[in-house]
Amino acid sequence: MAGSTDVDAIWHKLKLDNRVKSRPSAAPHEAKCSALSTAPPVSAATPLCQAVVHTGTASSFEGSVSRLASDRLSVRRQALQDLQALVTSRLGESTLTPAEANKLGQATAPLLADAVASCREGAANLLIITVQASPSCTAKLLPYILPTMHSKLCTSSSEEAHEQSEEVRAALIKLLISIIQTHPQGIFDEGDKVLGMLASSARDACADVNVLGCEALCLLATVHGPALAVVSKQLVACAMPLLAHRLQKVRLVAVRAVQLLVPWGAHELILTLTGFQDPNNVPLEEFYGPSVTVNFFAKLACDSSIKVRAAFLALVGWWMTHLDSRQEHEGRLLPYLLAALSDSCPAISNAAWSILQQVGGVYERDHESEVQDMVDYAPAPDAQTTQALQWLYKGAGRKLLPACVRERAGLGVRLLTQRCLGLLAGALAAEMTGWKEQEADRAVAMLRSCIILAEDALADHLGTLLPAMCKVIENPQSGESIAGSMEIMASFMQPQQQLQWLLPMLTKPGGASEARIPVLHLLTCALEGSGMTN
Repeated sequence: MAGSTDVDAIWHKLKLDNRVKSRPSAAPHEAKCSALSTAPPVSAATPLCQAVVHTGTASSFEGSVSRLASDRLSVRRQALQDLQALVTSRLGESTLTPAEANKLGQATAPLLADAVASCREGAANLLIITVQASPSCTAKLLPYILPTMHSKLCTSSSEEAHEQSEEVRAALIKLLISIIQTHPQGIFDEGDKVLGMLASSARDACADVNVLGCEALCLLATVHGPALAVVSKQLVACAMPLLAHRLQKVRLVAVRAVQLLVPWGAHELILTLTGFQDPNNVPLEEFYGPSVTVNFFAKLACDSSIKVRAAFLALVGWWMTHLDSRQEHEGRLLPYLLAALSDSCPAISNAAWSILQQVGGVYERDHESEVQDMVDYAPAPDAQTTQALQWLYKGAGRKLLPACVRERAGLGVRLLTQRCLGLLAGALAAEMTGWKEQEADRAVAMLRSCIILAEDALADHLGTLLPAMCKVIENPQSGESIAGSMEIMASFMQPQQQLQWLLPMLTKPGGASEARIPVLHLLTCALEGSGMTN
């Protein structure tokens, strides 16, 4: 019992000795805060390691950097917050010294591979702020952070993203964008790693990462331009699948990326973008299995988003007026401008008409001698052409024009359209008679635009177009449009030019009487069109 009493007495004494004392006066703390608030501000030349930020406790740059290596999660998070506040408070006033940049890079790079996603994201955000605040020190940071960024965003074998957190992947791409902005040459020297990260961002399942990856591609094209000639095809190939992405925001920025990258050595990919395949050149892989050809431009031309269609129209217009190899691809790009003339959105159709006039002006400059010879030596318009133009643009035929067409197109536009008719006529005839209703309706609308711009030059292609028009004129959806197109076409031609093709179809031996009805309908429209001008 005595031993027990002694233990109780000792325990009681210890509790009395360690009892919480009364709170000390707050006066010393208030005096300290007052002294800090009245102290002179840190000069712009002061290194960040000497600056102090109040985050509950005073923490210096060196102290915060050292705490980044702590085993405790809360300490690492607090250190990241302190450094972000420190760099942000000095934004635009000072830069990191080379020694500070080395310390920060060595301490922050391991956090990009931290076990906790919030720390990885915080480290990426800290580096973004640091790169923006101290562009001159970006080169010092690259050896530490680029290898880690590459290992997190992709692997050398599959180029698939290794980072599981979408937020961290987005932050890493933002960091890549900041590095391109502040130190473009450093990024260019690490081209393989950058290309791998951009390819991985384009395949990412997160739409925000896709958007950021395309923004990085746009920035690369703007900053480096001609220097991308070696890798431009690979960069365009990264963005190409995103043109068919399910989200509008991704398709929109992908269109912009492709527009900026193709002029720097990737113009050959226009063949791929338009789904072109040379019939005399069969790829080797097609002998061993099926292959799929996607016409990305056809998808964009009929996109459900008005913004995407407008961006695509701007892309086609810019290429046809600025691309060095534009003459090689005029026949592939012009149909998209002609199709946009009948777009359901008035803003897009008006923009298409305006772009066509610009394209015509560029065509006149590129073929100056040809145009000048035509102006000097071409015969004056005959009476029928003059009357047809009067009827079409100022008379009753105006109701047959698309709403965006208010006057006759310039000479360059007409010559370009006539030059491409050989490619357009067969394709239009095939589309109009195809089994896909939407594509057939678009082909019918595009035919009218071609007739308006080509005028009497269509006489050389009546043998291709008239049989297809006979098959479609009885269609309830497109019959009225075909009839109007026939009237416009006939107004620029002599009746004999249509009759030499229509009469043989009408008097074909052994033909059923029902088969003659479409021919008679088309013949009536042709005679009405000719009668309005004769």
